[in-house]
Amino acid sequence: MFRNRRIRPIQEAVEAWKEHGRTDKYLTQSQAQRIYTKILTEAIVRKHLFWRYSVVWEKQCIAGNQETL
Repeated sequence: MFRNRRIRPIQEAVEAWKEHGRTDKYLTQSQAQRIYTKILTEAIVRKHLFWRYSVVWEKQCIAGNQETL
């Protein structure tokens, strides 16, 4: 179970991840930025460690209505 202080996953879990990963498509940060800023104006795409990123968007208040949903 332990090898080099790491827990090895069981073979069933390894096979499940391989099957899952065959169909996954991941966006690059620039692709994500193009898509999100086109759909959500003023969206901010922030880069994180490795391939991760987050998208921050705030809904604008409607004139005369101070409450946002």
